[in-house]
Amino acid sequence: NNWSVTANLWRDFMFTDRFGIYAGGGLGGGGYKLGERTIATGDTIYADAKGAFAWQVGAGLIYELTDRLTVDVSYRYYELDTIQQSSFVTPNQFSSSEVMVGLRLYEPFRHWRK
Repeated sequence: NNWSVTANLWRDFMFTDRFGIYAGGGLGGGGYKLGERTIATGDTIYADAKGAFAWQVGAGLIYELTDRLTVDVSYRYYELDTIQQSSFVTPNQFSSSEVMVGLRLYEPFRHWRK
């Protein structure tokens, strides 16, 4: 069981009418609940949930296919600071690197406006 919440700031920088880059990041918090499964019974015992400071940075390339649809390819690095889960588990830190492909659809419900 894990979670994270960050407040982010991202900015697009267009080089042409259709091509650009974006970059940004965020600060927040995150955490998880560590579980241990007993082999003999199959039961899982969970420690109390713990949280810590989290942050992320990222950047990407964007290309506008139409005035309402944009494709982007991006990289994001996310890190959750060290958490001491319990006295019998070594303190640990979580981080991830992600490469993503996404589609942005601008104002998908604009035809509902009157």
